[in-house]
Amino acid sequence: MAKLVYVTHSRVHPPETGGQQRTFRLASGLTTAGYEVTLLALAGRRTDYRPRPGSFIETELADGLREVIDLRWPQGLTQAVINQLGDGKMWTLLTPLTRLSDRSSSILDSADAVIYDYPFHFLPESDTPRFMVSFNFEAELYRQGGWLDRRLLAPVAERMERRAVGTFDHVFSVAPTDTSFFRRFGPNVTEIPNGMGRLDFTSAERVAAREALGMAPDELVGIFVASSHPPNVEALADLRSLIARYEEVMDECNFRAIVIGSVAPEPFDDGRVQGLGFVEDVEPYLIAADVALNPVARGSGSNVKIFEAIGAAKPVLSTPFGLRGLPAETGPGIYRYETEAEFIAHLRAISAHRPQLEQIGAELRERSAESVLMDRIVADRMAPVIDSFLSGP
Repeated sequence: MAKLVYVTHSRVHPPETGGQQRTFRLASGLTTAGYEVTLLALAGRRTDYRPRPGSFIETELADGLREVIDLRWPQGLTQAVINQLGDGKMWTLLTPLTRLSDRSSSILDSADAVIYDYPFHFLPESDTPRFMVSFNFEAELYRQGGWLDRRLLAPVAERMERRAVGTFDHVFSVAPTDTSFFRRFGPNVTEIPNGMGRLDFTSAERVAAREALGMAPDELVGIFVASSHPPNVEALADLRSLIARYEEVMDECNFRAIVIGSVAPEPFDDGRVQGLGFVEDVEPYLIAADVALNPVARGSGSNVKIFEAIGAAKPVLSTPFGLRGLPAETGPGIYRYETEAEFIAHLRAISAHRPQLEQIGAELRERSAESVLMDRIVADRMAPVIDSFLSGP
C-alpha cells in the first residue's frame, strides 16, 4: 500500500471551512482508492494551543487515514501573525525560517508521494513525487479584496501559482478558471472538481432532527453554511436585507434561514434569519433543512457547501455564481436566481412543493452523482496520475 503525505497549512479535521472540506474529502477518497494517507498539518487552530497538549496531536480519522498536527510555537506564532496581516495560508512560505521538526521531516521522508495544499509552500530538495492541490484561482480572489489583498497578496499569489506548474510534478486544479491559468504554463494539470459525500437518512430521522433542532413541522427551512471569507460575509448581508424587505412573503411561506459557520461569528436572530456561528456537527442541520441557500455573488473556484448539500439530497436556491462547478446548473432541484423577484418566485415555488422536496433533492443527487461523487472523482482522475509517478517511467 503506497504511503501518501498530504501537507496542509493548518488543521483539517473536523472541517470548518469549504477548503478543509475539500482537503478532507480528497484524503478520504485517496484512502478509499487504496492509499495510506497522513494529513500533516504544519500548524493547529487557535484552540489547539489552549491548553497546549504537547508538540503534536495525532488522530486516527479512519482506517488508513490519520492527521498529525505540529503545534510547535514557531509555526503557530508565524501563522497567527500572517493571519492578522491578511491571509494565514501564506505563512507556509516562511517554513525555512521556522524549520520543520524532526518528526514532520521523518513523516515526509517516509512518503512515497507528497501532496501540498495551495502553492504557498517552500519545497526542500527531494526525489519524491510532489503534487499541489488548488482550491481557487488565488490571485484572482485577492484582486477582489481590499487594498492589501490587491496590491500585496495578489502579486505574490500569482507568482506562486505561475511557479507551481514548474515546481510540482503535477497540479490538481479545481475549476475551469484555475485550470486554464495553470495550463498556460505547462500541461501537467488535471482538474479535480469539488465533490460530495453521500449523507443518507430516513424520513423518520429527518423528523427527529427537526424536532431536536426546534423546527416546526410546517416551517420551511433554508440553510446557508459558510466561512468568514469576504464574499460569504457580503452574501449574508444581502440575504438578510432581502428577507427583511419581503416580510409578508416570508410569513406566507413560513420561511426561516439558518446560517452556520464563521460567516456569522456571533450568534444573531432576526426572526426570519438566525445565525448560529460555529456548530460542532452540521449534519443534523443538513438533514433537517428543506433547501440549501447560496447567495454568494463573487469569489473563485467552486462552492464546497453546495456539493455537501446535494450530497444530503437537498434542492438548491442559489445565485448563478454560487452554482459554479456543478455539472448541471439547471433542472429540477436547482432554483437559480439573479434578481430579488426571481428569489421570491422560487421561494414560493419551493414552499408550494414542500411535500415533494425530499424526492426532488434525491433525484438531483442521483443526476449529479456521476460527476461530483468525490470517491469516484479521485479514483477516475487523481489516482491514475499519482500511480503513474509511483510506477516510474
